[in-house]
Amino acid sequence: MALPDAFYEQVDEMVYRPSVATMSPWDHRLQHGGPPSALAVHVLRQTMPRPELRVAQVLVDFLGAIPRDDMTAAVEVIRPGKRIELARVTLSGGGRAVVSASVWRLAYRDDVPVPAGVLERERLSPMPALPPIQEQVTFEGMDGWPYAQAIEWRFVRGGFREEGPAQVWSRVRIPIVAGAALDGVERIAAVADSANGLSKELDMRAYLFVPTSIAITLDRLPDGDWTYLGATTHIGAEGIGFTSSTLGDARGLLGTASQPLILEPRRGHPAAPGQKAASA
Repeated sequence: MALPDAFYEQVDEMVYRPSVATMSPWDHRLQHGGPPSALAVHVLRQTMPRPELRVAQVLVDFLGAIPRDDMTAAVEVIRPGKRIELARVTLSGGGRAVVSASVWRLAYRDDVPVPAGVLERERLSPMPALPPIQEQVTFEGMDGWPYAQAIEWRFVRGGFREEGPAQVWSRVRIPIVAGAALDGVERIAAVADSANGLSKELDMRAYLFVPTSIAITLDRLPDGDWTYLGATTHIGAEGIGFTSSTLGDARGLLGTASQPLILEPRRGHPAAPGQKAASA
């Protein structure tokens, strides 16, 4: 399929219309968590630019299913300051608030040395090399899924159709908002929420494993078009799990991301507990 011009089109001062590229793999009427997370970063950058500050953390809370309806954005500064600022971006759709993104922006400086031990640890654990071009294969039965097609994926380990930890480089192919340049933090936010699906430990046809939020922490601006994601999912015995990820770029380690997960069997699936197994 032909890619849309962007994940969103701005249709009014603070109103954004999602394209098909925002589609969730769980329900085609809903949005994947990545594009709204990136949209929140974009809205803050456009409405309240602070070039003297760096985004240090983006904490996105998903307040419920995110419909593929027009989204209205609202921005407020919770903790103002010259060196430290906390801003909140709320995205509403379908008549309710659906995303709340808290963004910490911190002043940067060049007079704090990086200890030799830190440099040595990073030297001994470099980012894996970017693999050659790969066939773009998504979840089974979801070939042509627009969100996945809007991003190029090159796996070092794992894959959409494999279970277990994953290591992947990604390149976002379209802007978050039509006509606007793609920012590095937006690029990170657009893909980081995919970590739980890329490193899944359960069959997604039989189980739901949905993140309720994502916390992205960065120590510098991302560099280049490619983002590295090294993701691992842990599942506890009480229907709750988490995914933790290492983020990087061509320069090396960049930050981390974490997602709490709620897990439950899909009703009626033969592989789910309590369901009659399918005949051979």
